[in-house]
Amino acid sequence: MQLNATRADVLADKGLSELYVSNGQLKKPGTIIHNRKLAFTLKQIAENGKVKAVVGASGGANIIAATTEVFLNHFFLNMDPLSSVLAPRIYHQLTPNKVSFENLTTVFGDHFEIPKETRVVLEKKGHVLTPMTGATIVQFIVQESEGNAGGMSKLVAVSDPKFISKIINSTNLINDWYLLRHVSSLLSESLCFRAGEREERPQNWNLNRRHRHY
Repeated sequence: MQLNATRADVLADKGLSELYVSNGQLKKPGTIIHNRKLAFTLKQIAENGKVKAVVGASGGANIIAATTEVFLNHFFLNMDPLSSVLAPRIYHQLTPNKVSFENLTTVFGDHFEIPKETRVVLEKKGHVLTPMTGATIVQFIVQESEGNAGGMSKLVAVSDPKFISKIINSTNLINDWYLLRHVSSLLSESLCFRAGEREERPQNWNLNRRHRHY
């Protein structure tokens, strides 16, 4: 593995498909806008000059879509951190012009899929939909300071449960765990960890449910 540091302090693995154009197709649509990398691995959200949250993912060219959807779920749709990550995601690209949506079942039998109603709306708008089982894996950490005794902050960390279903065949196992540890370190200096506290599962989360639609 070879890593190159850029002016943006982003470490790039030259072996990742989202960091280069394969087969020398440099003049194909979608590759001629700019020669920058197509994906980044880490997003930091600041509030009043302090780190509010960090979100990262593995999943190649779908990383940006995945981290953006989790961000919007939490900060705009007011979903709790766990639900923000659990919600099935969609991925749109220009070339080829299609919309991929998550349709997968974990090793525990939990099924993640965009609701049929949402798919119908997208199809009516002219989108070509394609199911995908190779979903992105998102790591999301939020610093919650409101309502905590003594003004201490609470760290809520969510590791995508879809990660478990990839362990057997995944080549990114070490990278996924490294990412979660790395984003934790970005917050650790400004946080007070409260023993015995953890994020509760939302009401719509049940390990025994066979299907989960959002």
